[in-house]
Amino acid sequence: MIGRGRLIALGAVAFVATLLMQAPAATLYGWFAPKDGATQLLGIEGSVGEGRLAGIVSGGRPLLRDLHWQLQPAWLLLGRASFHVDTGTPLALQGRIGLSPFAVHIGNAHLTGGLKPLFGAAGLAYLPIDGVVDGDIDSLTLKHGRPTSAKATLQLRGLNWALAKPALQLGDFRADISNDGATIVAKIQSTSGPIDADGLAHLNANGSYDSDIRLRAKANADEMTQNLLHSVGQPDAQGYYHARTRGQLAGATPGAGAPPPPANPAAD
Repeated sequence: MIGRGRLIALGAVAFVATLLMQAPAATLYGWFAPKDGATQLLGIEGSVGEGRLAGIVSGGRPLLRDLHWQLQPAWLLLGRASFHVDTGTPLALQGRIGLSPFAVHIGNAHLTGGLKPLFGAAGLAYLPIDGVVDGDIDSLTLKHGRPTSAKATLQLRGLNWALAKPALQLGDFRADISNDGATIVAKIQSTSGPIDADGLAHLNANGSYDSDIRLRAKANADEMTQNLLHSVGQPDAQGYYHARTRGQLAGATPGAGAPPPPANPAAD
């Protein structure tokens, strides 16, 4: 038999949860929105229990648009507001988004859409590469608008070099993303197309990033593809060109003593 005190407590929790689900989402967001403003919600309509918004801006960059949500009340017991979300183009995301006082958590989600909006959200809109991204996000945590941990598998299809006219087709690639300590590591490899590619990219805790991707034209690659690889630099002893990048995410403050990236076994 359930005691009187426990029944009262359960009734109080149910009452508060009902009030919360019916509360105007825009009003509550105005009260509790993070003061740093790294992530902003635009065009909020409906209640906390169910509603939609025009978009999410992270670090001053558009991330998602036309988002519909439904609250998952059970997560409130763990101190986190969790929602099932479904977004529109240009990046479609279906899955769970959790909000805690200091972070945004995405999990059990599927992502599909254009690669350019994803680069834009990461502050890399200048990259002259386009294509389609499709994949599963097991978990992703954002703090102050930056990823701090991730586990995901992404398929990058129809990648092309936009500076060529017409755009130069590079093929299909796969990225397996996970954490190595505080560093997010993406293992990248080609799956089809005119280029053999493999390597690693790192995003460090201080917002710095670097990558080293080995590239080599296949025997059937056309002259434009071979010329593009020649522009990267000199090949190594195995005939691979190394596309290396290094930089800092927009809005990130470089930190002293950032851990060096793990060695890339593919480059040995």
